[in-house]
Amino acid sequence: SKIALVIIDGISIVQWNIIEGILKQKKSSIQFKTDSIFAWIPTITPISRQSIFCGSAPHTFSDNLETTSYEETGWKQKWYQGKPGSNVLYSKINNLLQKTDISPNYSDYNIIGLVTTDLDDYVHEVKGGMNDLNDRIRYWAENSSFADLLEQLAMAGFDIFISSDHGNIEAMGIGEPKKDLGMRERRCRIYKNQ
Repeated sequence: SKIALVIIDGISIVQWNIIEGILKQKKSSIQFKTDSIFAWIPTITPISRQSIFCGSAPHTFSDNLETTSYEETGWKQKWYQGKPGSNVLYSKINNLLQKTDISPNYSDYNIIGLVTTDLDDYVHEVKGGMNDLNDRIRYWAENSSFADLLEQLAMAGFDIFISSDHGNIEAMGIGEPKKDLGMRERRCRIYKNQ
C-alpha cells in the first residue's frame, strides 16, 4: 500500500478532536479512526519528530537532538531499508491558509512524510489562553487547504496517518531558570552528562 504520514506540529488530542470534526463535515468521503500512542519524553520538537521520522529511539541520533534538519534523511533511510525501490518524499508544508498549490504530484510517490508547523506557530504566539488557541485552530481547520491535502492523498491511493510530535497545555509561567549548560528549551533542560 501507499503510505502518507502527516505530522501536525504541536497539537493536543483536544485540538485534533476539533480538526477531525471539521474534516468529517468538509470531506465526508474520508473515514477516520482515532487512536492514542505514547510519545518519547521529553516531547520537544527535535526529539519527537526525529523519533517519528527515523522510527527509532532518541539515543540512536543523540548527536542531533537539538535540530530537526535530519528528519528527511532519517525518513528516507528508514523506508529505503524497509521497502527497497520505494519512491519516498519528505516535505514541510506551511501556510496552508494561503490555499496555494500545496503539493507536487503525490502519485509519483508511494511513501510520503509531511510536516506542517502552522498550528505550532499559533501555540507559541497565542495570548488569549486555550479558548483563543482553539478558536484559531477551528478557523484553520475550516479555512486552510488541509482537508484538500488529505483528499488529494486519499484519491492518490494513500493510507493516511495523522499524528503530532507533541501536544500543548495551558499553564501559568513563573519565569525561566537561569542560563546553564543544558540544551535550553522552555519545557525542559537536556544535559549531555551528569
